[in-house]
Formats: sequence, C-alpha cells, structure tokens
Amino acid sequence: MIEIDGLAFRYPGAHESALEHIGLTVPEGSVTVVAGESGSGKTTLLRLIAGFQVPSAGTIRIAGVPMSEAGRVVVPEERHVGVVFQDFALFPHLTVERNVEFGITRLSREARRRRVAECIDLLGITGLAARYPHELSGGQAQRVAIARALAPSPRIIVMDEPFNNLNVALRHELVPVVARVLRATGITSIVVTHDPHEAYELADEMILLKDGRIEQIGAPRELYESPQTRYVAHFFGPVNEIAVDSGLGRALAHERLPMIDNTTMIVRPERVSVTEIGAGITEAVVRDVRFAGDHLIAELSGDWDGLLRAHITHAELAPGARVGVAVDRLVPTH
Repeated sequence: MIEIDGLAFRYPGAHESALEHIGLTVPEGSVTVVAGESGSGKTTLLRLIAGFQVPSAGTIRIAGVPMSEAGRVVVPEERHVGVVFQDFALFPHLTVERNVEFGITRLSREARRRRVAECIDLLGITGLAARYPHELSGGQAQRVAIARALAPSPRIIVMDEPFNNLNVALRHELVPVVARVLRATGITSIVVTHDPHEAYELADEMILLKDGRIEQIGAPRELYESPQTRYVAHFFGPVNEIAVDSGLGRALAHERLPMIDNTTMIVRPERVSVTEIGAGITEAVVRDVRFAGDHLIAELSGDWDGLLRAHITHAELAPGARVGVAVDRLVPTH
C-alpha cells in the first residue's frame, strides 16, 4: 500500500508548485492510473513515489514505512520500485535476455535463468531473447522494458507514459497485454498517461490531476459517468452542457443526469439519439451531420442555447430535418 499525505513539490526557481496538497492511498495489488493534461504534475508525482525527487512538503509511505518527507528520501534502489520509462531505456549493448537480467545479478546463475525465463514468457517475447534492442519493434522493446522492471519482483512498479512512443495500432495491441500482466503479477502498479482510453483498460482506480492538484479520484467509469467538475467531464471527450433552466433542461429534469454545478447538467453524445417527432422528450432541427469513424455526429438545435450533439446511425438524416430527441437514463455511480 502507498499512502501519500500533504505532498507538495516545487521545482527550483519556479513561482508555483508542480504539486500541492496531494493526499491519496493506493491499495496493495491495485493498478492505479494517474492522468491529466501536460503540466498537470503526473510525472512529478511518479518521480516522487519512485524516489527520484525530494518533496517540498508531505510524506510518502510504502507498506507503512516513510519513504519521502520534506528534505529526506529513501533512495530509489532501497524502495523496491520497478520503473518503466517512456523511452524504454534499454541497454543497446545487451541482448533482451541480458537486459531483463540486469537488476537481478545478485541471484545465483540458475535463479537468474529461471526468473528471466518467467518474465520473458509472461510478456510473450520468448523468441526474442537473443536479439539486441536495435533489432526490436517499438512494441517488442516496451515488453522487454516491462519484463526488466518485473524481474527483481518489486513491491511497486511505476510506468511513465509507457505507450507514448508507440503508434495507435501498437497501443491497441499492447495496452490489454500490459493490463493482464500487471494483474497477473499482483504488484501494486501506478501508470501515468494522458490518454483516457488507456486509463479505461488499465485502471482499477484513476487519479485525475489538474494544475498540480487532484481533481477527482475514482474508478474510470465513475469519472466518466459522474464527473464532479467541468474539467473531469471534458477530459474524457465531448459532452453536452445543458442549462437546468432551459427548455431542454426542464424536459430532462427527472432523468437524473450528472450535474457539474447547480445550474448545469451534462450528457454525453452517445446517450443522445434522434427519434420520430413526438417519440422523444423534445423536438429539434438537424443543423449538421458529420462522419466520425464508427458513428455519425448530428448537431441539433432547439429551445436551448447552442447545439446538442448526438451519435446517430441514420446516414440519410439531412440538415434541416425535424426530429425527436431521446436521452438514455443514467443513474450516477456515486
């Protein structure tokens, strides 16, 4: 378990803190994703947990033992924390097998051989053991980096934007593999990402940062369906903001939609659909229809300010058409 209390950090010469008033608990054996936009403090938090930086204030405890306090840290190598860097950081002169073996040289030769074989097999790279880093694809190199971090059987593994240097296809391939591996090992894991889709697949719990402070903590679905702030709502993609006192807001008054303040409710476009006139909660005019890959987006206007976005499947729906509007009921998760 990782316990963080009152954590703050300011870079030398900076006018503002990179992190401020961070308090959280990471349960043992869980996969926690730290997300947020660039500059939100994600990597700084990870580096403080790993022991690469000294906090300005607050404490970090691992398994009940203080690891970081203002002006004092336990060095990274004594924390039993495995680290996977954004750029993989493989040793170019060592084979895959030797890279994975690097952190366990104190074990006997036979114990090293067994552990390396276990980690390589777990990551599905058995056939690559004799290759060098320059002979690997980006996805293969990332698997080797993870295997190397797992080899010493750390208490904690931290991963800094582990998929950032991979193309979209490789990300889709590797994210579920990493999620499976982390859960199979039972190691407490913290993964930094700016991509909400990676968070969906990886996280038991998600910590969303904004300007060095925690904006919301919870399961990814909770943050997606029941955001507490406008920032959280928009981090996960487009949302419709609906004024409570608008015609549409009054029509939706009994639908128990999430609220981000006392005057605004939100609904995501995939929960809005078009119907025949009279079959929905209100009527609208189609202003535009746009292609968005696996769906179309219709922009609708009515007795409310702005445009209401809806996911539709009616390719023949044309601008100017009058339609009914339906909204799926959603019971908030908190």
